[in-house]
Amino acid sequence: MQQVVLDNNIELYERFTNSDLNDLIKNGSVPCVSVYLPMEKAGKEVRQNSIRFKNGLEQARSMIEQMAGDLADETLGLKNAMDLYDETLFWNSQDEGLSLFLSPEIKRIYRLPLKFEESVLAADRFNVKPVLPLIAYDVDFFILALSQNQCRLYHCSRHQWRE
Repeated sequence: MQQVVLDNNIELYERFTNSDLNDLIKNGSVPCVSVYLPMEKAGKEVRQNSIRFKNGLEQARSMIEQMAGDLADETLGLKNAMDLYDETLFWNSQDEGLSLFLSPEIKRIYRLPLKFEESVLAADRFNVKPVLPLIAYDVDFFILALSQNQCRLYHCSRHQWRE
């Protein structure tokens, strides 16, 4: 899926690629906030998604204040990210895991097919280790499905496919 820019100026992605990894590694602005959360896809537990997110951002805010003071909150856009807390539609359409990366230059959120352990880190670079399994063997391939009455071609990756 293409990038979508949400109302709060955070880019939303549903696939993590080598290009995304390179962007995060090459980021030169500090502080960098990395948030990884497991997500619930259905049932009453879905409400826990936004609560986990809010708690993670509050934890990140306290880490950033210790690192860079009060101005870092405005530079990173934590308040803009916190606006997602009330977006019910966003929280009802999640995948297995969610990752958020914030720095003065990068503001990205990923809905990903990998269940993460809950973690929050504010540092001088992004924590990218939890997303590495998503690109380790991620290659595109095609499947041709033939029958007497129909011919279909599927474009696939490790985690998704489309006709």
